[in-house]
Amino acid sequence: MTSEVVRKSAFAVLCGVSAGRVSQWISEKKITGDALVGEGRSATIRVEIARAQLRATLDFSQRFGRNGLLTKLGHENVPIHTSSAAPVDSVETQFKAEKLRQARILTSRIVEEDRRQRGVYMLASDVPVEIATVVDEALNIFEGALVEFAAAASAKYSLPECDVLQTLRAEFDPVRAKIAAVRSSK
Repeated sequence: MTSEVVRKSAFAVLCGVSAGRVSQWISEKKITGDALVGEGRSATIRVEIARAQLRATLDFSQRFGRNGLLTKLGHENVPIHTSSAAPVDSVETQFKAEKLRQARILTSRIVEEDRRQRGVYMLASDVPVEIATVVDEALNIFEGALVEFAAAASAKYSLPECDVLQTLRAEFDPVRAKIAAVRSSK
């Protein structure tokens, strides 16, 4: 079997791992013999032979666990030890799919927790309290503006400002009472 020969760092890039991981594979004898050209730091790697060795020697959880899902060893959809009677949807493929599903669920939970911590979400039970707070603030702002409305009406219609303000407040009080009654009935 002929194979492209590359440095350890290039093999790491091809496999989607760090150069340190490639060195670990070599020291753990997961890449050996024909896959290596030379020895020590200057050793180079025959890509296809090394990938075949890794597919055969790496523990299943190392290949398809959360940390190994991005490792590219080639022929990922082909089970390593198959007989001609084995179904295409093997236990290994099902396990890989389940691990991926679990990783996605975990990622989703992490994203949701991040959003919650940043205040993107609030509890449904807190919504009425927050709405009431906003309504109270709006009513207080409007009531505070009655002084300005009275001054404008007084200037335009030549009426005493205190009389206009008293009339506006007298008309506003029943509105505030209605709002309070609606809120207390819920």
